[in-house]
Amino acid sequence: MDKYVILKEAWRNSVSIYSRIRWLLLFAIFLGAVSGLTPNILTTAFNDSLEVAKVEGKGIVSLTTKGNLRTISVASCRQLIRNVGVKRSGALEKRGRADLLPLAGKIEIWQATPELVPQLFFSPYQIGHDVAISPNNQPFVVWPGVSAPVIPEVLPAQPQGFPNSISAVQIWDGSAFTRSCLVEVDAMLNLQDFLPVLAAGLKTTSSELEANLIYDPTQSLQLAYLSNPLRFLGVALGLLGGACGVIVNRNRNNEFAAYRFGGVSSTEVRLITVTEQAIMSAFFLVSATVSAVVSLSYLDFNFFGILWSVCGACAWMALSPLGAPKLSHPGALLKAR
Repeated sequence: MDKYVILKEAWRNSVSIYSRIRWLLLFAIFLGAVSGLTPNILTTAFNDSLEVAKVEGKGIVSLTTKGNLRTISVASCRQLIRNVGVKRSGALEKRGRADLLPLAGKIEIWQATPELVPQLFFSPYQIGHDVAISPNNQPFVVWPGVSAPVIPEVLPAQPQGFPNSISAVQIWDGSAFTRSCLVEVDAMLNLQDFLPVLAAGLKTTSSELEANLIYDPTQSLQLAYLSNPLRFLGVALGLLGGACGVIVNRNRNNEFAAYRFGGVSSTEVRLITVTEQAIMSAFFLVSATVSAVVSLSYLDFNFFGILWSVCGACAWMALSPLGAPKLSHPGALLKAR
């Protein structure tokens, strides 16, 4: 047999509706689909959890002084944004409660530097969403401490630790010192490891600094994701498929005997069985790739999931020689049935 004939015979044995191992091909397609979908599902779940954690204040820390004294330099707080990984930083203080007529009465009024609330660069007065949808909504608002009515902008939703939707924010009054410096770093960073960098960048006149984490989970989301064994499911499924292929080939002695009686050498029979498993592993990999791509309309893509599927296909192929027939005499094959 030449190589083309061996490949043709292996293809016919694998995909023919009359083949005894056609169920193994369907099983390979199923395993591949699971292998391709699982990493995307895990990635989507991780990203969703990360978004929820961001809303709950992940990556946000409030740096204050012991005794809540106004000794933190506002300039140094604003400059923390220059550190790699810091998304925004600035002074934030609560001024108290006041009426914002005609919108609402007795709501919290905060003041912040524009590096912390970038919307203040465009409008010095911001109101929360729930305040803006008041039935008494008017374009002009009487702002406490301001002689003329102002036109505030609606502040987008903020994570915990920032002024919420039922409060208002105005631009910093120019004071050189503050009681609190609020910092938001990239949610993927380990905030505990980042605290010494932030504390070193702040200047205070006397008091020691205290760090209050807005979001302090019991377990790191990144660590939980990286330690999830399902990330490597593609390799495990490839090994499972390869093991099934070995079991199937160990129970095909009658077919192998027919090949040997037909004049096919034992080496060529082994090549046919190995080629069959190569076809199975190829269908496994194609199914994984197609399922991963098709799921992009509703799941997040994980490129490493495809790499693990490739490793699974290689693992399938690595097991294929174990199922090759080892009996060279056709009569011995028939006796082994």
